Amino acid sequence: MSLISTLLIILLTLNLLNAASYPPIKDINGNGLAISSSQYATKIGKEILDKGGNAIDAAVAVGYALAVTHPAAGNIGGGGFAIIHL
Repeated sequence: MSLISTLLIILLTLNLLNAASYPPIKDINGNGLAISSSQYATKIGKEILDKGGNAIDAAVAVGYALAVTHPAAGNIGGGGFAIIHL
């Protein structure tokens, strides 16, 4: 195995281990569940659900909060898609 292949495998393994070391933050209430990679975005989603909002309201709020707290998760105007059936 070449040196480049070995280094690539090591870097990919370290990257996966790093990603696995940060579990998602969950917050559950009686009306739903909010999960994100940011504790602030998760709390905002929970607050929306606590105030009587639905899952779409919470998802939009979490998305906007993630645009501020975790820009790598995607931003407003990004290439995300959603299929919603009401």
